[in-house]
Amino acid sequence: MQQRLLIVADHPDFNRLCKKISEDFQIVSVPTATQGLEALQEKTPFTMIIVSMQLPDMEGMYFLAKAEKLSNGTLMLLADNDDYRKCLEIMNYIGVFRLLPYPCKEEMLEQVLADASRQARFLTEKNRLNDEVKRLAVTDKLTGCFTVNYLEDRMLNELKRAIRYSQYLAVIMCDLDYMSQTNKKYGHITGDRFLKKFGAITNTIIRTNVDWVARWKRDEFIIILPETPIRGAGIVAERLRLSLKEVELPAKQGVAKMTASFGLTCYAPETPEHNRTPEELLNIAGQCLHQAKLAGHDKVLCCP
Repeated sequence: MQQRLLIVADHPDFNRLCKKISEDFQIVSVPTATQGLEALQEKTPFTMIIVSMQLPDMEGMYFLAKAEKLSNGTLMLLADNDDYRKCLEIMNYIGVFRLLPYPCKEEMLEQVLADASRQARFLTEKNRLNDEVKRLAVTDKLTGCFTVNYLEDRMLNELKRAIRYSQYLAVIMCDLDYMSQTNKKYGHITGDRFLKKFGAITNTIIRTNVDWVARWKRDEFIIILPETPIRGAGIVAERLRLSLKEVELPAKQGVAKMTASFGLTCYAPETPEHNRTPEELLNIAGQCLHQAKLAGHDKVLCCP
C-alpha cells in the first residue's frame, strides 16, 4: 500500500522538493490549517504529516495537537530559524517525530522521510499486533467465537443501544444436540471438530461486523443480531439448522452427524417494557430452546 504524506505549509519550494525526492509517496499539499484538518477527515489515512510552525490561520503546534487526535500518522514539524528553538522546547510534549529546518537541504529531507516511512511501518505493525492480541483475548480458541466474558459486556451495550434508538435486537440460543452421546460414541476429538465446525458455519451465515456469536457453555452458543426482528432471526436460525444437518465427519465408528436446537427471542421497540435486560432475553431464549429439545431436537422455536 502506497504511503500518504500530508504537507500543511505555504512553502511551494518545500513542496516541490518533497515531490522530487518522494516519488514513492502520495503527496497532498495544502497551505492552511483549515484545509489540513479537512484532509485528515478523509477515509484514506495519512502515514506522515509535515506541518509548518507558522500557518496563516493557526500556529503549527495547535494544528499538531488537533492532528494527533485525528490521525495515527507520523508527525513532523517544519520551522524557520526564528522558531527553531521554540519548537525544540515543545515538540516532545506534542509527540513530534522530527523537527525540520526551513529551508531544508535535500539530503536531510530525504533521510527524515525515509526514517518517518520506517516509523510509520513500525507503528502500523505494532497496532496490528495489538489488535490481534485484543482479539485473541476475547476469542474462544476452539470455535473462533467470542468468549462468555465478552458476551456479557457487549450484549449489555447492544441492548442499551437498541433501547435508546428504538431498534430491534434478536437473540438466538443454540445447543448442539446429543453432544454427550457423540463424545461417548465417537470421542471428544470428533465432538470438538463439531464445535469448531459450528463456529465456522455460523460466521459464514451471520452478517460480518454486525452480527456476532459467543460460546456460552460447552455445547451452547449465543448469537446476537442487532437491528433484527424475531422473524429475521428465525430465518437465520433455520438457515443455520439446515446447514448443520449437512455436516458429516468421518470417524472410526462410522460417519458422525450433527443437528442443533434453537430458541429465539428479541427486544422489540413496539413493546419496550419487555426484554429490557440481558438476563430476560437469555431466560426467554433458554425456555424456547428447552421446548425445542422437548419437541424432538433439531427445531427452531421463538418467543417474541
